[in-house]
Amino acid sequence: MRHQLASLQAAQDAALGQDVQEAESWIESQGLGEARRVGEHLAVVAGWERAIEAVLGRFLRAIQVDSLEDYADSLVNLAEGDVALVEYRDNLDQELPRNVQFDLPTAASLVRS
Repeated sequence: MRHQLASLQAAQDAALGQDVQEAESWIESQGLGEARRVGEHLAVVAGWERAIEAVLGRFLRAIQVDSLEDYADSLVNLAEGDVALVEYRDNLDQELPRNVQFDLPTAASLVRS
């Protein structure tokens, strides 16, 4: 299982541009090498994992930061690679809308981080 996970992770990283040296260098230069990635700390309601993966897509590898503004100026200079930053917010305990017609939960209601 570990081999399969490593293989899938390598394929996903390559597909998302994580193997582009300039992007990796930028991440390290910003002190984000050990920063949390969105997908590393998600708990998803059982049975909804594939749906959440489809919704989040490449943002599963996004790096969580306190403020996007802290990185905006230097990110503009990144010529190659794919870096996604997501601003961490702790105030998301609001009432979540539902699809009344189909009585489906929202993606946000199925995920905890």
